[in-house]
Amino acid sequence: MCIRDRYETEFSLKQFPDVHAGIVKWPMSVIRLQGEITESIVKAADHILMLWRRYTDEKAFIFSETNGVPHNTITPIARKKGNLFELDMVLRNNITTEEFPMGVYHPHPEYHHIKKENIGLIEVMGLAVLPARLKKEMAEKDFEKYINNGLIRVTYDGSHLMLIAKSEIYRTMLTGPFFNVICKAFDVGNFRVVSQVNGY
Repeated sequence: MCIRDRYETEFSLKQFPDVHAGIVKWPMSVIRLQGEITESIVKAADHILMLWRRYTDEKAFIFSETNGVPHNTITPIARKKGNLFELDMVLRNNITTEEFPMGVYHPHPEYHHIKKENIGLIEVMGLAVLPARLKKEMAEKDFEKYINNGLIRVTYDGSHLMLIAKSEIYRTMLTGPFFNVICKAFDVGNFRVVSQVNGY
């Protein structure tokens, strides 16, 4: 039995029939492997990594290597859910150019006011770190109830903020009494809240 996440595509690996695979609907290209046997997942992951290291798509400006320098790699994210082991493989390409010496797929200079550092696991998963000032602006009991316990996910790209709440009750509170507080904390004029019952 596999835990179904929001996949864009699901596929099977003939060599590893006991491993469920799919492309996760995250901001970056992520392949998720699930299974009950860790050895199978490790072997499947190694197989995918070897293929990715050799992969080139000139139209997409993805080169496995240039001048002997390899570019394709992954960032692994491992976890256990119930009886299943799960491995997310974030596909990365670290190619650089004269125009983008920090990396073609690194945040470009025009976005450095939002983020200058490497894209990390938080951004990969489409999550956001809550501003510390949000906790200061809310009563402690409200923060614990509606933010710590009421939110499933926060996505924020520097201009668009979306909150995924556990239920309609939490959604109503976040868009009602706490609307201005949240806008101020994230420095946005508006934001969207959806509840888990809406399919998230």
